[in-house]
Amino acid sequence: MNYRGFTFFEILLVFAITAVMAILTIPGAVNYFSRQSLDETTSQLSVDLRRVRDQAMAGKNDASWGIRQFGNYYVLFEGSTFATRDTTEDLTVNLDNGVTLSGPSELVFYKLTGTSTASSTFNLANSVVNYNVYVDSNGKIEK
Repeated sequence: MNYRGFTFFEILLVFAITAVMAILTIPGAVNYFSRQSLDETTSQLSVDLRRVRDQAMAGKNDASWGIRQFGNYYVLFEGSTFATRDTTEDLTVNLDNGVTLSGPSELVFYKLTGTSTASSTFNLANSVVNYNVYVDSNGKIEK
């Protein structure tokens, strides 16, 4: 007799091999995407810090500019402090789910010079990795 098709055992073996491969690759993919997401968020924070520093150096609205962080979001603001800011210039940036931001609660860049109130380190973290963004008192920003 000539049988055509696959036996139940052969189909079961293919499913088992596929399941093992999925179990082995999914954690790596999750880690990759978590790192990629955090890397993009860190780059965005660096860009935003440069933006407020550049606005301060340009003397936009004849004011200092700064950033205030709240853990899962941050606000770019115009003014010498967050409490005395011009709220019409606020820009709120929400972080991805699972990403937390720590570091100074507030950092201000002085108008025209672009120097900052202090040297600071912002730390962005998720369940897989964490990255730092450094700002020195001269306004230099490094990722």
